[in-house]
Amino acid sequence: MMLESSDQCAICGSFRLTPLGIGAEFVEEEMRKLFPGKTILRLDKESAPTKKKLGIILRTFYDAPSGILIGTEMAMPYLKKTASVTVASIDALLTLPDFRVNERVFTMLLRARNKAGKNFLLQTRTPEMSVFEHVVSGNLLAFYREEIAIRQKLHYPPFTVLIKITMRGTKEKINSDSKKMETFLQEFKPDIFPAFTSKVGGRYIQHVLVRIEKERWPDETLLEIIKSLPPSFEVRVNPESIL
Repeated sequence: MMLESSDQCAICGSFRLTPLGIGAEFVEEEMRKLFPGKTILRLDKESAPTKKKLGIILRTFYDAPSGILIGTEMAMPYLKKTASVTVASIDALLTLPDFRVNERVFTMLLRARNKAGKNFLLQTRTPEMSVFEHVVSGNLLAFYREEIAIRQKLHYPPFTVLIKITMRGTKEKINSDSKKMETFLQEFKPDIFPAFTSKVGGRYIQHVLVRIEKERWPDETLLEIIKSLPPSFEVRVNPESIL
């Protein structure tokens, strides 16, 4: 779903619209329309809240002569080799502003491709993206070379160490703390930005991201600044995500 800058909510008139993915339930509904009479199952957190339920769904799928299983990422470790695998939607994941997103997408799609015995189908609005070409061809080396060049250019790991400092509080406190951190860390040119989920339970969340060359870490000046922070500040070195 593409949003234009002029789009507004029909109810409140707001322009702050959020595109949503296709969703496993929607895919299941469409499959039932297209293939009436087929065994169609869904495997996600809602349909399989327990291991027992998960096992029932998988056994039913593999016992069916021509069953269709619609699953989220959580289904991947439990799947055996099957005739055909289709990825219905991956584009929403690629919009996440995280430097590891290409790696995550490549790994996920490669795992899905390896489950396909005959056919692997990938639905996307951006087929020209090289990550899809590398998945379809199974060219890990080409993906690695491309990804490592991008990370070097943008000063991301493994060429740098990332330090993410997370602040939580009222809007006024967050603004005040952000200005202080910008001053304290001026030498390290920090990036300060709201968390991906910027407000939880009435508290605002903001991140401070510092990149430092691998050879310089640990840097004594930076360590002293980190040690001086109050306990309410969360500090992660080389975090899994910068969101």
